[in-house]
Amino acid sequence: YPFNLPCWTLKSMADGGFEQWWPYEQTAYWMDAMTRAALLLRDEHMLSRFKAIIDTSIERAEDGFIGPNELHKADPRSQWPHAVYFRAIYAMWSMTGDEKYLRALERHYMLPDNRYDQDRGAVNIETMLRTALATGNEALRQKALDNYARLQADVADTADFGYRKMLSDAPTGIHGVSLNEIGKLPAIVYAFTGDGEQLRAAEHLYAKILRDHMLPDGVHSSSEKTCG
Repeated sequence: YPFNLPCWTLKSMADGGFEQWWPYEQTAYWMDAMTRAALLLRDEHMLSRFKAIIDTSIERAEDGFIGPNELHKADPRSQWPHAVYFRAIYAMWSMTGDEKYLRALERHYMLPDNRYDQDRGAVNIETMLRTALATGNEALRQKALDNYARLQADVADTADFGYRKMLSDAPTGIHGVSLNEIGKLPAIVYAFTGDGEQLRAAEHLYAKILRDHMLPDGVHSSSEKTCG
């Protein structure tokens, strides 16, 4: 559990008896890794298993929303699993060239009530920008940048992943995955806007991680939170 369940193919969590967000996060990690492995190894048997899950989740998104309806709410815990799962869908497009994967991402992200401006839900901004670059969809690009602007309007000076807090010498101590996933967003935004202050913020954040949390094996500490 939960890897024995068809999480992403269902339109309601109740259908599978696991009405929480985290099984979707965990199976999304698995889907992303295994889909990429199958594509890189050109292992058709392995790929068929994961392609079937991805294709079914897209086919069942009649309204454009991929995944169970319960994740369709303005809660970063509900939006975060999409950020991971959509990496697998993006990988399917980038390796196969099949535009249905790209269009599925585009439709989902362009739903008017989908916002990604809170905590780890904002990590979706990365794939939104990648998708906009691939499709030339300027509205999607602007939506991603607007979400980033709203995120930073709330946290720029206060949260460890706020860009002005990143530029300060204050130590970081939040959840390790959140720190890395949200902490790279300023550098990604820089790539699309040329805003040098955003790039400097990301660089300075990782300098602080190196200073305060790096371990001898080259990975920083993180027992949920970074811990020295």
